Amino acid sequence: MLAASLVVTSATVKYIRNLAPNTVTFVITGQTEKGRGDEDLACAEYFEALLKDLAPNPVPYIDRVIQSRDALLHLDPNFPEFPKSDIDYCTNIDAFDFAVLVTQENGRPVMRGVQP
Repeated sequence: MLAASLVVTSATVKYIRNLAPNTVTFVITGQTEKGRGDEDLACAEYFEALLKDLAPNPVPYIDRVIQSRDALLHLDPNFPEFPKSDIDYCTNIDAFDFAVLVTQENGRPVMRGVQP
């Protein structure tokens, strides 16, 4: 299991390709009711397009994250506990060169960066 986000896109895609699985399943962890969770869906759809070698333009996917309902608090100056910089950080494609592998240790999930 991998934890995926835009900041680890290329490394995650490479890691998945190295595994050569027959199928890949994306689990959207955000809420999808009432217009919420589109940022997670955008990320999954971007990964899917990359895995299909479609060479997608990342801009529309990033725009969906920025325009998502969950991003609104980060764009509202009345909520300083949700800084806009968080949106900038999470849309920084390939900020890191590792994939995030999730394993179980002592009955608990542990996430670690791994090279593809």
